[in-house]
Amino acid sequence: MVHVDDLAELYVAVLERADAGTIWHGVTESAVPVRDLAHAAGRAAGILAAPRAWPVSEAREALGEAFAGALALDQRVTGDAARKRLGWRPLRAGAVVELATGSYRTYEVLGTPDAADDVQAIAALVAAVEHAQQNELPDAFMSLVRTEHPCGPPPTVCDWRAGT
Repeated sequence: MVHVDDLAELYVAVLERADAGTIWHGVTESAVPVRDLAHAAGRAAGILAAPRAWPVSEAREALGEAFAGALALDQRVTGDAARKRLGWRPLRAGAVVELATGSYRTYEVLGTPDAADDVQAIAALVAAVEHAQQNELPDAFMSLVRTEHPCGPPPTVCDWRAGT
């Protein structure tokens, strides 16, 4: 549980001040309940109902043993050592707050007319990533994550398969 910008700052701190071979945990919040994350994610997607408990046996059937088991674990990891020994100071919102008020907050709910273009764009991007990975094309993969969009500013939708 860490904001990507806080994690980037930890990487810099590790490179500048940590001993070689040491391990650091980039964790802003320790032990955020999956239920809280699910509730915040649902709200961000426009779902107002609270999440319901899902028996682990049913989750295993639907999600597989490994993923269901990971969700059911009581995991507690802290970034306290990085704070104390490296002076790392994460400042961004936690995961639940970020889901509710930050970049994930919904303005449109899937299923609205404007969302259809988003779904097509996401599907095209996933297909492009899959193609680049399966064909071992690192430049094609990296072109998908560059900061300047090759087709212009959003909401432009590219046809990635055609290379435009």
